Amino acid sequence: MSARTLPRRHLAMSTTYDLEGLRAVVAEDYTPPERLTVSAFKKLSTNKREQWLAAREAHHGRSHVVLTDALGQAFTDISILSLLNRYRPNDREVYIISGSAGLGKTTIARKIGVNFEHDYGVRFPDYQRNDECPVVMITTPAKCNPTALDKALLGFMHYSYPEGRTHERLKSVVVKALRDKRVQLVIIDDLHRLRSGTQISSLETADLLKEYFDLSTCTFVFLGIDLTATGFFEGNAGQQILNRGALLTIDRCSNVAGAKHNEWRGIVAGLEDNLRLLNHRRGTLTTDAMLESLYTLTHGSLGAVNKLLQTAAMYASTVADPATEDLRDLGIVGKESIDKAMLKKIKTVAAEQFFTVAVEASET
Repeated sequence: MSARTLPRRHLAMSTTYDLEGLRAVVAEDYTPPERLTVSAFKKLSTNKREQWLAAREAHHGRSHVVLTDALGQAFTDISILSLLNRYRPNDREVYIISGSAGLGKTTIARKIGVNFEHDYGVRFPDYQRNDECPVVMITTPAKCNPTALDKALLGFMHYSYPEGRTHERLKSVVVKALRDKRVQLVIIDDLHRLRSGTQISSLETADLLKEYFDLSTCTFVFLGIDLTATGFFEGNAGQQILNRGALLTIDRCSNVAGAKHNEWRGIVAGLEDNLRLLNHRRGTLTTDAMLESLYTLTHGSLGAVNKLLQTAAMYASTVADPATEDLRDLGIVGKESIDKAMLKKIKTVAAEQFFTVAVEASET
């Protein structure tokens, strides 16, 4: 599957790790600003030019997402899995997404949640009025223990619970809440945090996840950094989860000829298509030389290249450049295009720094 820009309902700024944020993203109807040339921009009225520039700035400030092979595969797999699980409550499967930091796992989690909630709303338009919560999506609390995970799930659903309860007493409340709210899909991101402290061992982690899985009737999606490679699901309970689950491993893209290189080109092309720079020619970023340069700067990380090009777009539209000096009276300041020289000036999203920040964030 080649990478392409996601439909507009998948592009949003709100967080999806709280109920209101998820529903705001689902309800959003975002339309990108029109793609203009310098000539077309000059023909706009002063008012229209100002509106377009403001919309363009907001557009470049958004994290745009392209449909990668992994994201497309996850959409398909989880859609089918959730359908199958409806008809086999005692023989359900989980879905596990694992990979290194910075490869787009959180993006996948968010888009899956948004898609599922949207599709559920199409089938059941009154679901919010009926106090249903088809999707629960949380990020694992830092240095998490079982009780903290219980509270995170209940908090997302806005489900009240008695204070001071331990996990042994709270887990029944969680299961009841999942049933009362008619939850269909539970997404738990950053699951590796369950082992980041000393409060919970890997065996206890697997037992905890298996409890939720066995006692409820939801489809569970677990995401985290290198979950399988680090023995996250070790022990009997862990093996039972793996034996009843589908595993998607996210790999880094490649700049060597082959499928992964084609995907890398597609990702860059999809991100370039989102640019609204007056002097930028589409295809500039997907030449062999530019793809190699981008890969060197980001090591094939989806998160890093997204941030790099997002920053470059802002740089190209806000940092004064002699190339557009004759357009200052129209509100144009920057070069309005991206090239190698510009990319080399952007140090804040270098791949090494991106990975360091991602890993540190996962351990806090």
